[in-house]
Amino acid sequence: MNSAKPAIDGAGAVRYVVPAGSPSWVTEELIELTLKTWQPFYANQLIEADALEMIMGVDQLFGIVSRDKSHEKIRSTRKSQQP
Repeated sequence: MNSAKPAIDGAGAVRYVVPAGSPSWVTEELIELTLKTWQPFYANQLIEADALEMIMGVDQLFGIVSRDKSHEKIRSTRKSQQP
């Protein structure tokens, strides 16, 4: 992960920016929440690009997990597998 510092506005508050090329559903608030959630687990300072990478990874995972599984056959347990 990158060691760059987040932007500070004129009032001294941290300002989060959505990286260029991000999907439209990625907001400054989502970037901020992601950084605040994950920063305690990293020694290096996380930046917006790190948050976007994390968000997109979760989005891909959700896409895989939420795929339509109606085509899969559910196997029943046999008597030998029941408690």
